[in-house]
Amino acid sequence: MLGNPSHLNITGGFDGKRILAFQKLYALEHPAKFKSYISSTVAKNGYISRYQVWTSKQCKGKMFRYSCVYGVEDLPVIIKQDHLRVRKRESSPIDFDSSPYAEIPLVELSRGIPFQNLTHPEWLLRLHELIET
Repeated sequence: MLGNPSHLNITGGFDGKRILAFQKLYALEHPAKFKSYISSTVAKNGYISRYQVWTSKQCKGKMFRYSCVYGVEDLPVIIKQDHLRVRKRESSPIDFDSSPYAEIPLVELSRGIPFQNLTHPEWLLRLHELIET
């Protein structure tokens, strides 16, 4: 329905015929890239507003009602997606200690901890290098 704006003209809708035409043209003009994309294990879907995985081999969390409930191990794939939001998340399915995050200098500063009390102030010395790369 979202791929047919003449029948359902809503925010986030798109013209599915134009997308299919683009895919065919791209496959003709860039066959190697298209084949690589089609055969990749990266999750693909038609949603433009959220990242959704429907197959268990792509889901590192757990499947619930034929839909992936993301876990910590899904993060490397999720952060590479340009979608607006993730639909479902579960609390950590594996042992995961997030306490080191609280020691990141910018996190500590945002909590009001003074510079002189930072756990790892030396990390700020390399911040400009990370931003420039």
